[in-house]
Amino acid sequence: MRRILKRSAKFAWRMGVLVVGMFLLIVGIIMIFTPGPAIVFIPAGLAVLATEFQWARRLLHRVRPLIEKAVEKAKQKKESVAQRRADKQAAKPPVATGRGIMPAGRQLVKRRVAPSTRKN
Repeated sequence: MRRILKRSAKFAWRMGVLVVGMFLLIVGIIMIFTPGPAIVFIPAGLAVLATEFQWARRLLHRVRPLIEKAVEKAKQKKESVAQRRADKQAAKPPVATGRGIMPAGRQLVKRRVAPSTRKN
């Protein structure tokens, strides 16, 4: 009886790992085509699955270099976009306003004030 319970618990654990890991993996694959951090969910799903399944360990071992390259490429793109924004900002001349000179890129927003309904 104890042996059956132990096997049942192990089976239930593996099925739980399978469900959670596959959920993360499928959500990550969906996020490739929709906005979202697919690069986080796919490895997380594989890592969860790799705790119990050898095929997931092998797949994670193969995919890890690709993930590292993708992360490095994303970091480089983020840095280049930040650099282009900084260069663009520096190229704009300052704007003269009635209140002095404002840095480039800033706009003076005039707010309309509603007339007071209270009579004095």
